[in-house]
Amino acid sequence: MSGKKVKIGLALGSGGWRGLAHIGVLKSLEKNNIPVDYITGSSIGALVGGLYAYYGEVSKIEEIIAGIKYQDLFRVLSDPMADLGLLKGNKFLQFLEVFLKGVKIEQLKIPFKAVATDILTGETVYLGKGNLATAIRASISIPLVLAPVTIDGKKLVDGGNSTPVPAKMAYQMGADLVIGVNLYGNIFPLTAAIEGKMKLT
Repeated sequence: MSGKKVKIGLALGSGGWRGLAHIGVLKSLEKNNIPVDYITGSSIGALVGGLYAYYGEVSKIEEIIAGIKYQDLFRVLSDPMADLGLLKGNKFLQFLEVFLKGVKIEQLKIPFKAVATDILTGETVYLGKGNLATAIRASISIPLVLAPVTIDGKKLVDGGNSTPVPAKMAYQMGADLVIGVNLYGNIFPLTAAIEGKMKLT
């Protein structure tokens, strides 16, 4: 890779509210002037990664988090129930759209893919086009909490069920080096790490 710019990918893993640690990683990258060329995210990683791919700076994400009020959380959690006692998730989608304004993934400043899981087959589904908020909503559809999201005829749930840290896809998007953020420590083996291709943060 001598003489050419190394393209850096960032794979942000699932892990619930542990995902706030992703913000620290982004701040560190910005502080050290390390640009991110590609982002993949699973579950909470899709939320943080999608916001960063849209805004292009971590301070905007911090502003959003700082501005969230208890009333906002109550409105999201008061969503009507769907089948099987699941929250429909419509209010959460509306909440996301306040910040994402209907943007499509193809329009983002940084190429991005969210990860979801096909609830019928268990296979990983990568969402790299269409409405960003809908893709994030699908990626964080925790089974038994949020209802699945139907995209292209597939019922999709939390990406962490199939691919906790989507490092391989970051390479496939064009990254030379991938920084993977695994919020579960060594519970989930990383394919790319096993292959010796990935730098784990």
